[in-house]
Amino acid sequence: MCTLSWTSSPERAEYELFFNRDELRTRKPARPPELATTDGVRYAAPTDRDRGGSWIGVNQYGVTHCLLNTYEADTVTVAPDEARSRGELVRLVQASRSPEHTGRIIESCPLQRYPPFMIVGLYWNSGRSVCEAVSFHWNGNKLTTREGVQPPVTTSSYLPARVREWRQDAFRRLTRDGTRATSRQLWKFHTLTDRQQPARGVCMSRSDAGTVSCTRVLSREDGAVFMGYFDGPPCRAKEAPSFDRFTDAGLRPTRPLNVAQAFCERAPSVAAKLPRPVFSLLRLVLLEKRINRLVRMASDLTPLEFCERALDYLEISTVVQGRRFLSDMARPVVAANHPTGGIEGLVLMREILLAHGDVAVPANDLLARVPSLAPLVVPVDRYRGNAAVATRYAELYAGDRPVLIFPAGRTARKKAGVLRDFPWAKSFVTHARRHDRRIVPAWVSGENSRQFNTIYAIRHALSIDLNLEMFLLARELFRRRGSEVRVIFNRPVDPGTDDAGSADLHLRADSRRALALQALVESLRRQGGVTYED
Repeated sequence: MCTLSWTSSPERAEYELFFNRDELRTRKPARPPELATTDGVRYAAPTDRDRGGSWIGVNQYGVTHCLLNTYEADTVTVAPDEARSRGELVRLVQASRSPEHTGRIIESCPLQRYPPFMIVGLYWNSGRSVCEAVSFHWNGNKLTTREGVQPPVTTSSYLPARVREWRQDAFRRLTRDGTRATSRQLWKFHTLTDRQQPARGVCMSRSDAGTVSCTRVLSREDGAVFMGYFDGPPCRAKEAPSFDRFTDAGLRPTRPLNVAQAFCERAPSVAAKLPRPVFSLLRLVLLEKRINRLVRMASDLTPLEFCERALDYLEISTVVQGRRFLSDMARPVVAANHPTGGIEGLVLMREILLAHGDVAVPANDLLARVPSLAPLVVPVDRYRGNAAVATRYAELYAGDRPVLIFPAGRTARKKAGVLRDFPWAKSFVTHARRHDRRIVPAWVSGENSRQFNTIYAIRHALSIDLNLEMFLLARELFRRRGSEVRVIFNRPVDPGTDDAGSADLHLRADSRRALALQALVESLRRQGGVTYED
């Protein structure tokens, strides 16, 4: 149950492919592509969380291997308790750079233990700047190799012959009877649905199964390799998955901020109702091109270098008080207010990196798309919470890395003319107490524009749930150019004692301690004695 298509361009010496993964709805969501190594060869592949294997991978040689389960009449099944995961074969063949090598790897495996499958490999034909597709088909009894395979390659457990015929006809219609397809045509093919018989659509849907993701690969003969991944049915996406580049340093986003993809992943039901022009408008509002250009320019910097370069670019000057409270202790948890949603993160990360050389930042996984900051980010998406968040938090606080946390979880808003954080969540106090960490309260100056707060006030008055002002945060970041940021670190607080720093903070419950620390940080603002205007 999968569909693969590709196109090759000898003129540009590259090939591009798309692969729809169809799976049972009972399977766990897959892990997005990441780098791995087999027999000394590096490759990028997503991961099946149930069995640990994969269904597609591209290696450092620009060779791609794709796995499709087969359901033809001549296949021989294997008892479930004896069967091995076919996904492990995809990882094994990533060491190959030729069809012959792939064949030897597959033949060396105990094939009788694997249910029927087909592996399709795309290989560079040395000297001709074209890719060749070769399939390796195991029917449970015999391994067959076929060269010159043409797209599309597709399988289905439901009426396999008829579904294959429908999809192949659809491909021929889209590509004008088999002429070389464009990237846009391939993407359109992989988003095709069939309302009359949803099970035969390329983006298929059944009561028990459906298309759960789409992977995109671009490979060039000069060694440049890119992989893109959309987690969800591609028919719900507004555009093809954006690429990450395969480099020695890892998978590097070529487009760190992808508005359409992020929207579809976080609010698929809303995204499905929005016309494409809306996303073009959002790209302009969010300054997508400008941000991506800046991130790419700094993609090879260390986290500290990135923070300093970004602050220099924005011409931000800083005045910091209480640095000794940060540098004189190990394993601090820095809990700060969240006035603007951007600048304070850069400033505080820089201060902690200067003091300790490392920091962990629980943050939205979009921040991890910035290559230089990815080593610092512990992805915690408040829009897609799950049970793994608690485990991630516990592991983070149990370690030795300094932690930077914004307990409000959201950018501050003005209420009755006063800028206030949302109530601080207690989790950072709970974990700090359990793992013997001390908390360093920190206040950072700044606020967003009058426009930002006006939109919030109108939305709040009209009971609109959609966070409209969030779309202005990129502009708010650049609006701060040339400004001064003040930071005040307070003396550390021990969350395991009743004395949280003063007689006014005798609070026992973690939730009350969190709110008391929030009040303490707000008092630091008043002690700063400075007001900031739009």
